[in-house]
Amino acid sequence: TLAAGWETGRKTRTEYRRERQVDGNGAQLLTSDEDYRAQVTRSAFFIQDEWDITPAWSAYAGLRREEVRTTGEGNAAAPVDVDAGAWSPVFQTLYRRARPDGDKGPRDGFRLAVGRTYKAPNIVQLMPRRYTVDNNNSATNPDQQGNPGLRPELALGFDVAWERTFGKNGMTSVSAFHKRIRDITLIDIRQNLGVWTATPVNAGMATVRGIEFEGKATIGRLAARVNLARNWSRVDNVPGPDNRIAGQPAYSGNLGLDYSTASGRIDVGGSYTHTSRVVSRSSASIVDADSMKRQLDLYALWKRDARSRLRLSVSDLLQQDLLERRTFEGNAPLLRATTYRVRATWRLVWEHSL
Repeated sequence: TLAAGWETGRKTRTEYRRERQVDGNGAQLLTSDEDYRAQVTRSAFFIQDEWDITPAWSAYAGLRREEVRTTGEGNAAAPVDVDAGAWSPVFQTLYRRARPDGDKGPRDGFRLAVGRTYKAPNIVQLMPRRYTVDNNNSATNPDQQGNPGLRPELALGFDVAWERTFGKNGMTSVSAFHKRIRDITLIDIRQNLGVWTATPVNAGMATVRGIEFEGKATIGRLAARVNLARNWSRVDNVPGPDNRIAGQPAYSGNLGLDYSTASGRIDVGGSYTHTSRVVSRSSASIVDADSMKRQLDLYALWKRDARSRLRLSVSDLLQQDLLERRTFEGNAPLLRATTYRVRATWRLVWEHSL
């Protein structure tokens, strides 16, 4: 099965700031008006082929070329004109082996994939216009400014997986991945003329790897699903400890249950998600930490008939507040902590098909 195609797109962003700073008597101290207009043009071409080598063995190969050009100009910085592009090949093969008892027994599947991925910066990361902080500029609360020289992230990844299926609704799988990233993007925070500014920069190489378990089964009217993941990462040019990818939890898990009554008119269920505390270091002096997250969602569904149904659901039933901390470990240490209050959200939805 051979396929090829192309796509293109364009995004434009216009922004401005009108700012006046005055003293207590109304005398003007500073005028910092800024205007900027940016445009991103993206084009891509791909070709892919999939074929069955034997009834149990299949393979897939593809190649994609993507080009991104970012231009921008304004009254506060030099014009920007950046071209970035990359080739992204991918290869995947899948082998499914039936049990000796034929189609009635479980089937084993083995998958191997290797590919190169490409992540281009967004407009805000590239534009040199500065977003100022007028209240307590510091290492933990800096101004934000883009970097016109920011390069895309390129990653080479390997995935292996084993999967066993049981009938139509049963499955268990174990997978592992290893990814090597070039030009990883980190946030560089530094002081210039008394002003702290955060700028995205390319910080060399990084390694990400992980293992994941997934399973689901249906026993009578009860269906269950579970997912467990363990992740590791390391940024080469950042000293440890905690020199991991920003926002990546060490472990996470999800458990879900669904139950249908004998009549089939009422379904109830829910899911519980647990994510470990996240600690990452973007430089020798900046450490970010997010609290552990726990979330419980429940629902009940009443099927009045084949065309009408009523659903009651609640999300974030545990109402666990989220805490974010940023620490600056310099000569004058600073700590900024932000708490996000979480409340349960109830929804009542009536659906009717015409």
